[in-house]
Amino acid sequence: LRHGWAEKSDCFVFGSRGGQVVLPFLWERMKDRMPPVVCINGGCAMGLPRPIHWPDAAVSFLLIGGEDYFRGHATAEQYIADTKACVPEGNSTTAILFVNEMEHMPPASLLGAVLPMMLKAILRWKRHMSSPPREHFRKILEKLNTAGWSGRFLFTCGPGEWAPEVDFGPFTVHRHVATEMDIEASQAHEHQGDSSPIQMTRKAELKQLLRAAVRAARPGGGAPLASPADRF
Repeated sequence: LRHGWAEKSDCFVFGSRGGQVVLPFLWERMKDRMPPVVCINGGCAMGLPRPIHWPDAAVSFLLIGGEDYFRGHATAEQYIADTKACVPEGNSTTAILFVNEMEHMPPASLLGAVLPMMLKAILRWKRHMSSPPREHFRKILEKLNTAGWSGRFLFTCGPGEWAPEVDFGPFTVHRHVATEMDIEASQAHEHQGDSSPIQMTRKAELKQLLRAAVRAARPGGGAPLASPADRF
């Protein structure tokens, strides 16, 4: 901050502790002047020791995983609902991408497929705050669908207003239909107290590194449909 690097940056990418510690610090200091961000693991949207001063004008794209230990003991529905609930009511420039198969360290095959387009999306969104980058979102879902990843995508389309959620998988992309589990997850968030922050031990960190290495050694870097033959 002293050297003005943040103001000179077009955007930021944070992951793990960066999303838990660095991003909230920059948000608090820079407020609406903060460049757009991609937050891998969604650390800014989880139980932390201190309040998060999430600016209403912040442009953010959160990438969270169903196999990430940041999820804790929550179900997928609860994890998505909790993450969504952390976005301030006045914010209209946040997207959340939940990938069922993603662990704490996203494989290169996943990041290579979506990160470039995520960066383009937030840069475009910053220039046109009132118009979500829907075409960029469509291309992200297309890449995820082709590679066989599954999960859910959601984004704000106005202050406190969310566009219809989208489920995606290897052979389908369609609007999410709310279930009793969704309703229960939302109600559970409203009644739960502050959760303890999730922290990674050295042993757990080494375990994640090993799992990431094993996944990277698989054909296609661990993408579910790594080979064209898998796609019929």
